[in-house]
Amino acid sequence: MTTTDLKAKEELYEVVEPRYFEKAESISEQDDQGAIYDFLKGLGSEEYAEWLKSHENDYYFEVVRVGDTYYAIANEDYTTPAWAVEIEPINN
Repeated sequence: MTTTDLKAKEELYEVVEPRYFEKAESISEQDDQGAIYDFLKGLGSEEYAEWLKSHENDYYFEVVRVGDTYYAIANEDYTTPAWAVEIEPINN
């Protein structure tokens, strides 16, 4: 996955209803962890980037599809979405 080919459609947000992602289909590979982490880190505020840096090993990062919508997410405990952003491919 090339996260440079993605853009955020909205602001990064804290997930308040993790059940929304229960039927999400993971479309990223385990090797994409670093790229997704960097992508999310670049979207947030300076405070979020610092927080993420200190909690990098506490989260599992992936790109998922829910219906026709794609998200980059940070999962707590590998299973519970805590942070998410809707994404879309960049049309070149």
